[in-house]
Amino acid sequence: MSDRISLLDQLNRLPDSQWEELLFRLEVESYHLRTGVTKSQQNIDLIKLFEQQEFGLPRLENQLRELAFFKKFTPTGTYPVGEELRQREEAREEEAVARGDIRGDYRITPEKFYSFQRGTEWLGVFREWDAPRSFREELLNTTIKNSQQRRNCPATAIIGHGGSGKSVALRRLALDLVEQGYQVWWVENPTRMIELGLDEFIDDEGKPQFLLIDEIQDLDSSYVERLRRHLRKYPFLVLVVAGRRLPNKLKLGTKDKFTPNEAADRITILDKISEVLPAWANTAAQLKAESLREARLVRILVVLARRQEPVPKTLEELEEVFLQILVDDLERIREQFPGLATAIMDAAVFQEVGMTALSISVLIALADYHQPNAGIPILFKRVSDNPRWNLVTPLLSFNPAQNHLLFCHNELAEGLIQASQARLTQPYIDDDYRKVVLDRVIRWATARQGNLEVDKQLAATASWLLRHFVCQRSNLVNQTTAFNYIHQLLNAEIKHNAYLSLIVNNALNLEPQERLNLLLTAAQVAPNSHKLWGLVWKWVNTSYPKRQEEVLQKLYQAGCRSSPILNGWLHIIPLEKAKALAKKWIKKTNQHSHVLCKCLELLGQEAKEQALVLLSKSGQNPTVLCKCLELLGQEAKEQALVLLSAPGQNPTVLCKCLELLGQEAKEQAFVLLSAPEQKPTVLCKCLNLLGQEAKEQALVLLSAPEQKPTVLCKCLNLLGQEAKEQALVLLSAPGQNPHVLYSCLELLGQEAKIEAQEKIASWAETNPVLLSQCFAIAGETPEAQKAAEEILLRWQAGENLNPAHKIFALQAPFNTELRQQMALQVLNNWYKQYRPLVTSALTAFWNNPNAVTDCCRQILKRWYQEIEYYHRNKRKFNKRQDAHIIKALAHPSLRKLAQETATQVLQTEANSPGFLTPLLHQQALEITQGKFPSWTGTEEAETEPLTIPQMAVLRPSKPPKSKRRV
Repeated sequence: MSDRISLLDQLNRLPDSQWEELLFRLEVESYHLRTGVTKSQQNIDLIKLFEQQEFGLPRLENQLRELAFFKKFTPTGTYPVGEELRQREEAREEEAVARGDIRGDYRITPEKFYSFQRGTEWLGVFREWDAPRSFREELLNTTIKNSQQRRNCPATAIIGHGGSGKSVALRRLALDLVEQGYQVWWVENPTRMIELGLDEFIDDEGKPQFLLIDEIQDLDSSYVERLRRHLRKYPFLVLVVAGRRLPNKLKLGTKDKFTPNEAADRITILDKISEVLPAWANTAAQLKAESLREARLVRILVVLARRQEPVPKTLEELEEVFLQILVDDLERIREQFPGLATAIMDAAVFQEVGMTALSISVLIALADYHQPNAGIPILFKRVSDNPRWNLVTPLLSFNPAQNHLLFCHNELAEGLIQASQARLTQPYIDDDYRKVVLDRVIRWATARQGNLEVDKQLAATASWLLRHFVCQRSNLVNQTTAFNYIHQLLNAEIKHNAYLSLIVNNALNLEPQERLNLLLTAAQVAPNSHKLWGLVWKWVNTSYPKRQEEVLQKLYQAGCRSSPILNGWLHIIPLEKAKALAKKWIKKTNQHSHVLCKCLELLGQEAKEQALVLLSKSGQNPTVLCKCLELLGQEAKEQALVLLSAPGQNPTVLCKCLELLGQEAKEQAFVLLSAPEQKPTVLCKCLNLLGQEAKEQALVLLSAPEQKPTVLCKCLNLLGQEAKEQALVLLSAPGQNPHVLYSCLELLGQEAKIEAQEKIASWAETNPVLLSQCFAIAGETPEAQKAAEEILLRWQAGENLNPAHKIFALQAPFNTELRQQMALQVLNNWYKQYRPLVTSALTAFWNNPNAVTDCCRQILKRWYQEIEYYHRNKRKFNKRQDAHIIKALAHPSLRKLAQETATQVLQTEANSPGFLTPLLHQQALEITQGKFPSWTGTEEAETEPLTIPQMAVLRPSKPPKSKRRV
């Protein structure tokens, strides 16, 4: 019981985005949960759903842990490569060892790594069991070089046949890039990343972030095109791929393609195997024979894993032995369960078209079909401690987290199909058999089997299989057949997203009206599928740019109630019409939180009464609560106090309540500060509110082991000089967070000059965030000058440098010819450069502004485009970048242009409040009054009071056009 209570608490705390990601990973469709109930009640439904499944609750617990494992925000469909990934894989190993899988022990070993066992891929590379490939160093250098030259789509590719070691080489590249200090994202679900995650990557000062995609040949061409367009627009994202072939839409020069050379690397690989697996050493030595020089790696590894005797001497013998090993594995299964053997051959067809994972329920259903009345569903229902499953482990791996089976390597599935076509085993697999397999699965899915879990898995399998056949083997499924299958699945009210997405992607050559007709049916079947309707919203914008309102209204009338369609409709229709709909939708008890927030935003003060109702609803979505509190302001103080005292309250809601109540929440803030395992955001908000009254608590928080960096920084800032002793301790702690070190240096100032100089001396290893404070403390010391010169020289030599290092070198107060030379290099094509770097380059000419007059004039003439670009792409930036505009406004020879620009800036802000940053707004106001910012940074500020002009009189007759809807 306590486990279920803990699970419910964790589920209730998940943000909406993570909750939806959890449902996706667990393959839970929205129709499995009740609508019109609270989030907590939906989570109770979720727990009950998994209680009915074997390993259901452990799967749920595992996915919750995985979501919380990576500390930083993770874009959809990806995960970061680095130390946290190693820790996650080791935690998985320990959990599996404690639990035991279908083979008993689950310790990751070199033998399992070289036998292609699923779950060993990352730890095998982390533990350096993989042999270095001959192209390793060249691949790393070329990838980095191309990323610097903005050749990012892709930068490099590893292309080779199945089983040649592409995936291992790509993982090794990932770790090599991490060691070089780069952010690396492993794309585990490319389709999902392209659909939902591309806009979630945040530009980190222009530094390259690498996206690594394996099996790129399986990605549908329409998704490849979307990815290509996005990467062209955002060059900080750098694509590296591996696969059997490069999609036609991705172009790459010969020098940037790397092919695993099995002939050249074979001896190295066999030596590595002998080193980490002494038991295989004798067989490995025999496989070094020159006659096997051109042997495919996967064949060698299968022979090694089975300790085949006698060892094959020629390539022909090796191929025969490889196929015979697979046939022998299959025939051992067939001796006891012929239906299961045939089901595995069907699974090989699934794998062939790109469907790598197969539900255990579906494999059992296939086996039962091929061998009826043999009791297979009963014999194989239990997975753990069931020796019957041991028969399949030479060919298939079990993934307990997903409750799926996968071929240990896709070459094993292909080998079985080759063996079938060579008449070494049954059934004989040709195109006709493949069509029969697809048709059978779709018929099962639409007929219902009477078992809820089996029906769910069959529906998902039919959906994915149809999508893979259409996208990968379109020669087997013509347009008419695919269209009919989609209709069959729709008529059976199957709501799975995979086949529904075929309606709007480019895999089927349908007319817009045909697609719309299918979508009108889908609106009745899957009215709340966020995945589908998010794609549809984009499709409507593209296909019906002048009929958006009409099409969205039809979809709504047909039954669609998903937030992308409803919010999209509200966005494009006239304001009064949108308000009328918002007043209607905001009262619906089962309305999606995104729609409620949009309605509240549209209605503003007109929604106050309904906002109070939403605030009082138990289990209300945290985002909706925050939006209501924001709208009601002081009128919601009573409700804020109630929310503040609610047990298990969402941290974002707590922060919003504290912000609203201010000094009236001091008592609650003290309580929250002392709560065990309190969230860092809440602690920081309480410290902000209490200020000096929380000094005692801040000292306690500073000394707490494993305290979060944000809390440490907040405590140091609050305590000031009283925290010097603690700052010295934190400064000397090994592995300390750079932001904490920055706060310590800022607090200690010149008392930390030695530490600052030490870190400057090793500037290449020092975190850029920290380095800026070190340079500020070091001032004009020889150590700072030496570091600045080193950076500039390396930059001049073309070495890969973090943009932050270049910024520090240009800002350092040492006037040298090289400094101005590198600054001019930036300014000569400033519009292509990282904007903070442009600002620093202008700073280098503090004593010679005439050298950069033309550049500053260009910046002032482009001021609107510069800010508008940020607003159109704000999700890509950590913060707004307009310091280069302010610097250009300060140019002493451009006073008249600066005043004209400042007037335009204020006029635009009057028409579109929030368009400017507060600093730029303030500078523009001062310039219109004749007070210009300093060019050298040494002039004293004027002290006379500032008179802010009325915005109404500043409205221009022809203001720059803004695309923002205000």
